[in-house]
Amino acid sequence: MKLYTKLFAIQGKAYVSKDGENPHFRSKFMTLDNIVDTLNPMLAENKLLVTHFIENGTLVTRVVDIETAEVLDSHFPMNATDPQKVGSEITY
Repeated sequence: MKLYTKLFAIQGKAYVSKDGENPHFRSKFMTLDNIVDTLNPMLAENKLLVTHFIENGTLVTRVVDIETAEVLDSHFPMNATDPQKVGSEITY
């Protein structure tokens, strides 16, 4: 099975509930723990690896199909230099 076919299969069955609550705005959100706990078993089952790293001032998210060595990258430019702002960029 190809990388995009595997991602499509995961997308079709993945549901992440909104388990966090922001009392200030009275809104609900998906916590990172919930996202990871929901998606990691599906990624492992399909032999997909997800990594994140910074390369030349850009945050790269990489999905690797362990079986076929296909790679899908997403790039997000990092503009901040101060550590707190870098943390904010990575988080959002």
